[in-house]
Formats: sequence, structure tokens, C-alpha cells
Amino acid sequence: MSKLGSFEDTRGKINDVSDSVFYTTISNLKGAVRGNHYHANTDQWTLVRQGMLRIVKQMPGGELRQFHLQQGEYDYSPATERHAWEAVEYTIVDVFTLGPRAGVGFELDTIRLKEGEKLI
Repeated sequence: MSKLGSFEDTRGKINDVSDSVFYTTISNLKGAVRGNHYHANTDQWTLVRQGMLRIVKQMPGGELRQFHLQQGEYDYSPATERHAWEAVEYTIVDVFTLGPRAGVGFELDTIRLKEGEKLI
């Protein structure tokens, strides 16, 4: 069992809830941008529990896609898909992942986009 993690900054909080399916809750203050990265080996499902997100995604070599997710809606990002989101309003999401992302291992599978590559 891996150690569950927690992180907080000016955008809101991230709290791991489980380390079997890797279930994490994330609060996002209005205007907060998260992501601008991809996961080399991890699939991710994002469920909006409250609020609304603007999502921007792109598979390697693919078209840039942009859309909104509202309360009760979810999105799937397979491994290697670049993704970012911006909170249109205060938003709480549940993130479910399969792969090496829980707790202190989050950054091991996260590849950050460089300036000029960022989606948002």
C-alpha cells in the first residue's frame, strides 16, 4: 500500500482518497488552471462533482479539442494524452486513475508541458 498524499496551493486542494484505484478529490478555485501535462502510463477519468471546467486536450499528433464539463459529467484521458483544465467557477472533481499516480508517486508518471506547449 502506498502512502496517500495531500497538496494545497492558491488554486485549491488535492487529496488522495484511495490507493487501489487511485481516487483523488481536487478543489479548484474559479480561474484555477491545472494540468498542462500528460501521463506516460496512466489512464485518467475526471468526474465533475460540483461546478464547471473548461477542458483542453490533445493526443500526440492529433487535433486540439476543447469543451466544458459540468456537474455529473466525466471525461476520459488515456495515457499520453496532453490535458489541462480551467475552473469556470469553483469546482470539485473526483479523479480516478489506473497507473502509478497515487500519493507521493504522482510525479513519477507526470510529464509537464514546457512553455509554448501548454494548452491553457
